[in-house]
Amino acid sequence: MGKLRLTTALIGFLVIAFACSCSSSKPPISVRVSASATQTDYSESVTVTATITNDSSGSGVSWSLNGPGSLTNQGLSVKYAAPSNGSGVQSATITATSVADNTKTASVSITINPYPSITTLSLPGGSAGTAYTQ
Repeated sequence: MGKLRLTTALIGFLVIAFACSCSSSKPPISVRVSASATQTDYSESVTVTATITNDSSGSGVSWSLNGPGSLTNQGLSVKYAAPSNGSGVQSATITATSVADNTKTASVSITINPYPSITTLSLPGGSAGTAYTQ
């Protein structure tokens, strides 16, 4: 009977200790990003916005760019400006990193499309007032 009370008391103590340790920890910081578009053309821009949760310090995010173009920082959002020229389809990755916990990041990839290629055909000469045939 004494062992049963001791075991029950020990289990109760462990349950209370576990519950107390769980409730005192802060929820983890998380970062999400969203973009006004995931594709753009050369010389155009896209707005990227970060949402950060559980950042009790209110530190916000820092931004980085991997690829062509540039960023204009505006706090929790940035304006991505695609390059004015290039060849073919390119890609740029924009990353938001929590300042309070730099292991928490989120990224979005933006595809930069080239200008459309317009080809002209050389047509043989014609005569005014005569229907064209080839």
